[in-house]
Amino acid sequence: MRVAYVIPFDVSRMVGALDRLRDRLWHLKVNGIDIELFVATGRGTSRAAWAETFPCPVHLVSGRSSATATWHLSGAVRDGAFDLAYVRYGLPYPGVIRLARSIATVLEIHADDLRESRHRPWYYFTLAKAAGGHLFSTVRGAVFVDPDLLGAPRFKRLTGPRTVIPNGIQLRPDLDYGGPRDRKSGPPRLLLAAGADEPWQGLDKYLDFAAACPELEFHVAGPKIPLSHAMNVAFHGPLSQTEFEALLARVDIGVGNLALERVGRRRPSPLKVREYIRHGLPCVIAHDDPDLGDDPQVCQLGYGFQVDQSKAQLLVDFADRATGRTISQSVAQRVRVESKEEQRAAFLHECVPDPRC
Repeated sequence: MRVAYVIPFDVSRMVGALDRLRDRLWHLKVNGIDIELFVATGRGTSRAAWAETFPCPVHLVSGRSSATATWHLSGAVRDGAFDLAYVRYGLPYPGVIRLARSIATVLEIHADDLRESRHRPWYYFTLAKAAGGHLFSTVRGAVFVDPDLLGAPRFKRLTGPRTVIPNGIQLRPDLDYGGPRDRKSGPPRLLLAAGADEPWQGLDKYLDFAAACPELEFHVAGPKIPLSHAMNVAFHGPLSQTEFEALLARVDIGVGNLALERVGRRRPSPLKVREYIRHGLPCVIAHDDPDLGDDPQVCQLGYGFQVDQSKAQLLVDFADRATGRTISQSVAQRVRVESKEEQRAAFLHECVPDPRC
């Protein structure tokens, strides 16, 4: 079975996402999928070193921007005699619709693009509203990362089989999950890997916690430094994967998105949380993660919570209890990439068109 794995945006700057994508493609090949990667990029993007580390051929499809480059995807994929295209959905670009009309296509859907687009420039929402139905009625099937999206009104026109596969991650063979964690002395250290200051990251709530919990130390990776913040907050800015992993080794607890209610995402499986788990960090979350359940090494603040004295005390108590420990073995096993990709490979076989039709 031959599959064209399509990313309709430039993924080359998303270092952590590249590592997770590399792991996924390797495991899909282990499960018998002959796969090639196609990435839409803007002009001037060179074939960087990251492409050479992938376990499959990588094709950069360029245009004036990554959005316009999607128009050339169908031609690039058509030349490869693929059985299926597997597309990481973000927006219903005309080029992605063109691709879905030329080859059986499965979408991987992470969010309701209409809801997220309301927090972005107006043309994102306009495109999502105008073109989404055309794409959804054309594709062969869909993989939803968030279980709540399976029956969401946004995707009611989507045809073919559907399944839910939360995000997974490659665990570290050198880590004793559930055991003690080496650390330097000092207060409990928390980390929010925000990437950018999007409203659903909940950076405002995180900074409110910092003001309410002076006995804790708060770190932020990704967005620019606000003009003012509490003295117990350290902003690290954008980091390379090596720098990010070094920071993960210095902190005690990983913090997930704190305001997903702003985009109506109650049950996602954020990659940042999987990255924390990979490195053994106990986690603080504010969503109903489909894999994590009720575990003492996961602090659940509650979907749509507000920072108040009781939540601040909950965080302090959890930090005191979890610092110096790694995430439990049971949680680590639930997010293993191997089982996720076995399920994905089986679903892709189910979506291949019957040659007799």
